[in-house]
Amino acid sequence: MDLFEEWRMDDVHNQRQKKAAPPQQQMQLDHEEEDIAPMFTLQRLDWSVERCAPPPPPPSKSGLKRLPKEISKAVVVNRLFIFGTTDGTILRWNMDGSGDCEEIELTKKPDDNIKHLFVDPTGNHVIASLKNGESFYLHSRSTKPKKISKLQGSIEAVGFDKALITDTSTKSFLVGTSSGRLYEMAFEITGKESSGKERVCQLVHNLDESSTGGITSIYFETFSSEGGGGGEGDASVVDGLHQLPDEHHPGSSSNSSSIGRASLVHATRSRRLFVMCTTSSPTRLYHFLGSSSCSQLFQDYKASGASSFVELPGSVERSELLFCQNSNKKTTILPDRNQAFGLLTKQGMYHGSLLLNNASSATASSDGVLVECGMVPFIHRQYQQRRAPISIIMTEFHFLLLYSDSLVVQSKISGEVQQEENLFLLLTSSSEDSGEAVGFARDQERNLLWLVTTTGLFQITVTQEDRVAWQLHLDKAVRLQDGRLFDIAHQFCKTEVSQSVSLFVAVAVSVFVSVSVYL
Repeated sequence: MDLFEEWRMDDVHNQRQKKAAPPQQQMQLDHEEEDIAPMFTLQRLDWSVERCAPPPPPPSKSGLKRLPKEISKAVVVNRLFIFGTTDGTILRWNMDGSGDCEEIELTKKPDDNIKHLFVDPTGNHVIASLKNGESFYLHSRSTKPKKISKLQGSIEAVGFDKALITDTSTKSFLVGTSSGRLYEMAFEITGKESSGKERVCQLVHNLDESSTGGITSIYFETFSSEGGGGGEGDASVVDGLHQLPDEHHPGSSSNSSSIGRASLVHATRSRRLFVMCTTSSPTRLYHFLGSSSCSQLFQDYKASGASSFVELPGSVERSELLFCQNSNKKTTILPDRNQAFGLLTKQGMYHGSLLLNNASSATASSDGVLVECGMVPFIHRQYQQRRAPISIIMTEFHFLLLYSDSLVVQSKISGEVQQEENLFLLLTSSSEDSGEAVGFARDQERNLLWLVTTTGLFQITVTQEDRVAWQLHLDKAVRLQDGRLFDIAHQFCKTEVSQSVSLFVAVAVSVFVSVSVYL
């Protein structure tokens, strides 16, 4: 059976399934094929910072009036929101809880804005950094933040170990600072130290001296050196090798479990680490692959003199790495690309896939993990100034770009703008004041997208964002005259016969042109 016959049989099967479906399901299928609803819509959540935080106190004797709280940063995991405010406080709000919001003060100076927030996948461990350079650790059971003071530079990026982290211990995780240094840290909650005890803090790497913009993002992956890659691609950070008591605390008792220590060392020997980190000035994407321990990984790179990175044109204020899971669709040319990445640059979004299976071999290079990389340039309308977006979030098929006056949806496949919304109209559609846009937030555990404003929250609903994926892949296949890409287009064809007919015609024309050129 040739390729054309295989596609024809697939379409016949799909049509038979649709005819055999119950009337209610047929109506649902018909409605889905109409593709009327916008791909991305906003829905205001019945929550505001005014309801969460108490009103500002009356003017002091000095006459200085404290301004109302506004959100400056937000992160979310498992429907637990952590907000940073413009007056240096943290607000914790659980959507599944009673509706009350917990307020934790980081600083008494009202102008100390929270610059960055980082939360682990369990929602128990939070790292916050202020614009004045100070950084704090906060546990979910505590309202007393612990100041972090042993780092050179302020904290700009954090990556937690998803595999090893527990409710009471961060285990080891990586911290990137404004001075371009990577530190390994660990905090632990004990009965006496409910605010968190710093167990590990050591410098593990210093990036190239020519990179002056500091580290802005960190990504970490663990692999088995004997089997395949990391499967679904857990976003991890550091192995637990440095959690051994006698490594960082020479005075610890020597009666620690030698069996447990041996088991841990054996486990880490069978693992390999893949680390990505970024800088803004210049815009670079560094990637490292190697040893089972984080410190050894960077020592090996330093000893070899190797420096594996991609440098992209221009500089941006903050280049951030984005990640999302690809669907389970597999094609002949895209096997096991279940993790996609994107990086904000001055020109646009540099993006690609992580071929995780390529990292399991002992002789593998980090260059082989980043595949199908390319640039999607930003598209600016004539009435728009060329400017970087306030925030970006990535889905399987699109980049959502947030500007001060608009929300733009740009295709990852073609680079075309597929949806554009007036942000003012979106935010003022409700009677309640929505404030100004702050940025996007992604709940990785629930796969939910949010737009955060200075006073409220909007959930981003995604409706059939793959509706035109078949057409965009088809156009790309025709443009590049790459026969392998036609199979991808067919993977995304739905039940409509017209889509497959268009595909068959395009393939036929492509084959005819190829044969004509050959003759």
